[in-house]
Formats: sequence, C-alpha cells, structure tokens
Amino acid sequence: MPQRKKFVVKLKDFEKKSDFPFKKSKIRWRSNALGAISDKGKILLSRLEGKITSFSFKIFLEHKAIPAIENVMGKSYIFMQDNAPTHKGEALKFLQKSNISILDWPP
Repeated sequence: MPQRKKFVVKLKDFEKKSDFPFKKSKIRWRSNALGAISDKGKILLSRLEGKITSFSFKIFLEHKAIPAIENVMGKSYIFMQDNAPTHKGEALKFLQKSNISILDWPP
C-alpha cells in the first residue's frame, strides 16, 4: 500500500495566532470549505472553522449561502447537497420550511 503524504500546518508558520486558519476541536484541528456554484459560475466559497453540526450548517445556509445564491439566481434554483450528517436535521428542516427545492443526492 502506498504511503500517504501528510499535510501539516504549524502555528509557528503564521505571524499572528489570529491568522491561523484552523481552530482546535476535541478531536483535531478542523477547517471546512463550503461552496456554491451554478451555471453562472462561483457564487460563494466560505470556510467554517471547528466542528460543523446540523445547527451551525443551518446558520451558515440561512445567513450566508441562501442569500448569496438568491442574489445571483433569484428564487429560481434547485439546491443540491450530499447526504452528510450535518446536512440533515436542523439544516434540512430549514430548507424545507423555506420552500427551497432540493435535488435528491445521490439520485
């Protein structure tokens, strides 16, 4: 089995602690990139730090992603996401309550 390369980022590589792109959770350092694209190109690319829960993902959708998508697409779009656990629960309830069309994935 080929050995996997390890990606390591150290705090000492940054000038200030606030520049460090990861925050420590109980498990490990985490940073998650989330984005929205369409036939019109990139709509949004954001980084969420720490552990993402369904509730924190709902807040991201409500305050960042959906407004950015509707700014570009209007109300005419279909939202697609994978079946990650954070995309269920509070986040899914929010999308359904907001009458946002959701594409089943995987089909």
